[in-house]
Formats: sequence, C-alpha cells, structure tokens
Amino acid sequence: MGGDRGMVLEVDGDDDSQTGRAFVVSDLQFTANFSTLIFYCSIFGYILLLLFFCLPEIFFVSLHFNSRMNNPSKPTHRKHHPLHDYRERCIYHITLVVSDRCQVLGRMVDCGGDNERSKVVGADGVVRYALADGRTLTERQLAETAKVEFTPLGRDIQRKIQEIPAQEARKGNDVQILAACVMPEHIHFVLFVRQPMAQKLGVVIRGFKQGCNKALRTYLGLGGDHGAAVVMDGEICRLNVSDEEAESQSGIASFLKNATPRIIEQHALFAEDFDETRLRRKGQLKAMIEYVHNNPSHRWLRTHKPCWLLPIRGIVIAGRTFDAIGNVNLLALARVQVHCRYKWERDNDIEARRAHQNDCVLKARRGYALVSPFVSPHEVAVRDVCLREGHSIIQLQDNGFSDLAQCPGGLYDYCANGQVLLLVPSDWPRIENKGRCSREECVSLNSMAEAIVKEQSTDPSE
Repeated sequence: MGGDRGMVLEVDGDDDSQTGRAFVVSDLQFTANFSTLIFYCSIFGYILLLLFFCLPEIFFVSLHFNSRMNNPSKPTHRKHHPLHDYRERCIYHITLVVSDRCQVLGRMVDCGGDNERSKVVGADGVVRYALADGRTLTERQLAETAKVEFTPLGRDIQRKIQEIPAQEARKGNDVQILAACVMPEHIHFVLFVRQPMAQKLGVVIRGFKQGCNKALRTYLGLGGDHGAAVVMDGEICRLNVSDEEAESQSGIASFLKNATPRIIEQHALFAEDFDETRLRRKGQLKAMIEYVHNNPSHRWLRTHKPCWLLPIRGIVIAGRTFDAIGNVNLLALARVQVHCRYKWERDNDIEARRAHQNDCVLKARRGYALVSPFVSPHEVAVRDVCLREGHSIIQLQDNGFSDLAQCPGGLYDYCANGQVLLLVPSDWPRIENKGRCSREECVSLNSMAEAIVKEQSTDPSE
C-alpha cells in the first residue's frame, strides 16, 4: 500500500511538475510569438511608411513620363513637386508664359536697331557686323547688347514684378525679387521667400497674375485711357485709338494683331500654369540669376543662329540616326575619342590615363574634334581645356531633345561660337528631371562614340 501510494505520489508529483513545465514552455512560446508578431508588425509599418512617401513620387514621375511620351513635341514645363511644402523658406526661379506664346510684351532689339548692318568675315574666320555708327562687333558682342523694347503693357508687367514684395508685405509675407526679365512672350524672375508663409507659393503667383490681368484690361480700355477694342467672332469691330498710336509698333493695333482670343476676350494674359525651379544645391543661385539676366542675349543668338542653338532632327552618322544641337559642320573634321577607361582607375594606372588625355589635347590642337559623352571627371577636364583653347567637341547626350531644347548653360557660349555639337540617338526619349547617366547608358554612348570616330579617321595634317 505504502509502495503503491508512493508510486501514486511520485506519479502525481511527476504530473504536477510536467504541468508546471508545460505552463513555463507555454509562456515562453507566447513571449516568442508575441516578439515575432511585433517584429513583423514593425516591418509592415516601415513598408507602409515607405509606400506612403514613395508612391506619390512614383505616380507623379510615371504620369509625367507617359504624358511626355504621348506628346514628345510638347513644350517642357517642370511640374510642381507633390511632397515639397511651398510655404517654407526657399528660393524659386519662376517662369510665366504669355497665353498662346503671343509676343505682346515687347520686341527684341540690339544696339544696331532696325538699321541695316553688313556682315564681314575676317581672316580669322570670325563673323563681325559693321554698324551704321562705324562700330564693328562680333556676333557675341552684338548679342550682349540685345534687349527688349517694351510695349506699354510690357512696362506695366515689369513694374508689377517689382511690386510683388510690397504686395505680399501687406499680407504678412516676407519675399524678395533677386532678378527679373520680361521677354516678348514670357517672363522670368527669381523669388526669395525669406520667411515661411501662411499660404502656398501658388497663391502668390495667382495674385500676381490677377494684377497682370487687371493691367491687361486697363490696356484694352476696360478701365483706362488707351481706348477700347470690341471683338466679336474673332474680328475687331471697333478700335478707338489715335492714328499715331495705331501706327506705332507698341500701339494697341499691333497688340491686337499679335494677341489671341484668350487674351482679348478672356483677359487672361498668362497661361494657367507656371514653371518653378527650387534652389537645391550650391552654386545654383548664381546660375539662376545669370540665366535670367542673359535671356535677351540668348534669344538674339537663337534668332540669328538657329542652326547652332535649336534641335536638328534625323542626322545619320555611322549608320545610326541622331538628333543634334550645335554646329553640324564639325562632322567634316577628323575625330578622336576621349575615353578614360575604368580599368585605369581600378589599377591606379595614372600614367596611361595622363598619356591618353595629353594625346587627345594634342590632336585637338591639330584640328581633330573630340568625341565622347564626357561622363568621367577626367574626360570633362580634357573637354574644358580644349574648349577654352578654341577647339571643337562632339558630345553624346543621354536624354532626348524637346522642340524648345537648347545647349546646356555651361556650353552655351561655346555652342554659339560653333565649337560644340551635341548628339542624342533619335530613338532615346526625352525624360524630364532625369538623373545621372547609368552604366548601361555610358557603355552604349561610348560604343556610339567609337563608331562615329571610326567612320571618319582622316588625319587633318595629311
């Protein structure tokens, strides 16, 4: 009996201990499962947070890319960033385009005015213009004298831009105009939002546009002294202006001739949207201000040298079709490829790289055109030295040209001098806000450069 009881007690004791151990194991498993649940919930939360911030950007870029692919010739306008707070302190380059790009704010002139000027090509091959006052200027010097001769409306718009800080100060906003330029069919200004605003940038621009529309109505005689114009079915039925003003280039008759129904009937001077570029990196502010101030001279050069500064489509080189901006006559020169190879950097072979760089510069001095995408800093160094010395380059690009594309800012003057030819494969689309050139694109562009060089390898000294 006692033995049996002992066995029972032992068994009972074993059951209790096993039950206790079971409870402990169950608690440990619950803790482990709970920790795993917390871990997976954290991962899921991070994924949701990432999607929350990235999906709008992905949708924004894909939508803009699709619109560009469906409308490749549509003028480019930088869309407003969906994640940027346009009330914060920031510097913006603002561009407003006149409705239908009508040239109603003025016209381009230079120091030669409307007088005839003769073109002279000197022994050095540089084109110069002989002006009526006896001066002889190069194309670049004449372009630097270019300016806009404003219409009365253009002068009003110029004054409205300078009044933006005072107008915004009445609303409690602290803004400043750092640079401004009124062109015949668009305007640029650099706006500095010095302190966070209660409303977004779009509200500021909308108020400015409303003031410009008011000036337009005044100019059309709907609240001013310029005389009234009544338009019905697209025809001018009454024009109450003096003969002198009607004959003037800046008179209302000329204005109505250049304007469209959106301007005359709807009294909307500017297009609905506006273009803005935010200051995001060092040195960008200087480039913004220079771009605004140099707009008249750039327009003069594009007008007088469209073949060098506007896109040319469908040029066949080495069996491939390219679009080009620049001096296509450079294709008649002998060519040398600038390609600082990756293995030189990997093996730290400085001597091989320097020998290649020096060989390219020496050949450029003998009349060769340098051909390359000029991606690596060592290739860019060769390009910049040769451009400063007056030599020629053919640069391959990784992004297609829009119809209004022009030579990049750093190469603009060289392009205007006929030293640069930019090429991009015609089947490569235009991608707005494109990032850096990918490795695959670099390899492809270097292969194209090699083919272009092999097509024309005649030594100019021969």
